[in-house]
Amino acid sequence: ATAVSKVAPATAPASGSPYAELADAYFADIRRELALLMDNPSWDDGSLAPVLIRLAWHSSGTYDKASGTGGSNGAGMRFDAEASDCENAGLHTARAFLEPVKRKFP
Repeated sequence: ATAVSKVAPATAPASGSPYAELADAYFADIRRELALLMDNPSWDDGSLAPVLIRLAWHSSGTYDKASGTGGSNGAGMRFDAEASDCENAGLHTARAFLEPVKRKFP
């Protein structure tokens, strides 16, 4: 039998691919983990959803059409140049909450 990696591919496999079912299960596990993370009584109004949505919005907003760089796929918010921008103040907290999920699903 062929060993199948538990690490999701960088791009989603084509439908019907032997890896499609594995990728679907992997991403479903990540979604479940994120859903568990959302309810957090110690954070603001009891939910991390608003700050995580803000992180996604600001990350997507880094896309530069002229150079084709940045955006969510570039993960630029993890680098100091973007993370330290004054418009991204406070988003380090959202990234810190996501870090355990990142470690669990490399």
